[in-house]
Amino acid sequence: MPKVYITPHKKIASFFVILTIVALILTIACLIKKTYKTTIIVSAKLEDVEATFDKKISAKIIEKIDTLEKNFSPQSLVKMEDFANGKITIVNNSGQSIILVANTRFQAENGLIYRLTKRTFIPAKSKVRANIRADKIGGEYDINEPTKFVIVNLSPILQEKIYGESKEAIIGGFKETGIVSQKDIDRAKAEIKDELYKKMIEEIKNEFGERNKLAIHSKLINHQCDSKPGEEKSFFNVKITLKVAAARIDENELLKLAQEALSKKIPEGKKLYSVDKTSFRYRLKDYDLDKNIALVEIQIKGKSIISENNEIFKRENFVNLSANEIRDILSENDLIEGVKVKFSPFYVKKSPKLPKRIKFIIRTL
Repeated sequence: MPKVYITPHKKIASFFVILTIVALILTIACLIKKTYKTTIIVSAKLEDVEATFDKKISAKIIEKIDTLEKNFSPQSLVKMEDFANGKITIVNNSGQSIILVANTRFQAENGLIYRLTKRTFIPAKSKVRANIRADKIGGEYDINEPTKFVIVNLSPILQEKIYGESKEAIIGGFKETGIVSQKDIDRAKAEIKDELYKKMIEEIKNEFGERNKLAIHSKLINHQCDSKPGEEKSFFNVKITLKVAAARIDENELLKLAQEALSKKIPEGKKLYSVDKTSFRYRLKDYDLDKNIALVEIQIKGKSIISENNEIFKRENFVNLSANEIRDILSENDLIEGVKVKFSPFYVKKSPKLPKRIKFIIRTL
């Protein structure tokens, strides 16, 4: 068999080809190694967070004191019978004076009896106004039309000359009245207070200008009611005296302070996720009218979320782990709802040995 002779030049060329292939393989391996990475996507819970604090500010302050009084009807009504009563005119056309004692009976045209409520003197040829009351309780004793009354104990002759007549209603035999309850009183006080408060705020806004933002303080100075729970009344009276003060404020500055306070409420390992601006509240808690100093109470709410610098996301704890091992570690935290692990390249089954090649992404549910 003939020998194959390779020249030195060909040997050198082959050697360089092999070196090139090895270098290429090493380069590719190095590049692939550099692409090794793990992305851990965490679905985290949101937690409620809120802050309430006081802040002293310099501000123009307006203070007002006003009173409002109104009548109210009880909501509970009671229908009841009573003695009808009213005024009549006693006519004396005789030539002599007459004295009628209390309880003298007067008979109306409908045949019902009414009694004089007190002793009455009627001079001759005169007329006197007097009060009568029904002999019995009941709505049938109510009289709404002009009526002539006969004095029962007089003789028929004197009855023609001495008699009673009414031109106004005699009522009260059947009436509807109210029973004042504590609920009625509370409702009336709240209604007056609200009406008075709105009126005073409108006056203050007119002095400050509609575009100004105000921190408001109100205090009930006095309240009176002429009735007690359980009293029988058709209406009752309530009187309220209110003091209202308002301080002109920079709402944007207060909101900024509120957001800062909210962030400070969040512990290490968590961060502020969102601020609920609709929950932003402030009120004038106290004030110094002479020095124009307002103490404002501020409230705000928001949401916090676990942050990337939380101890649980320490990368050194996640090197050379499978997806299940990673999920097992993270699922122990109550703030984590779900975990998704992505290895790169696709055929890799464990996280890199270098912590810096591990990346965490935190999302909400």
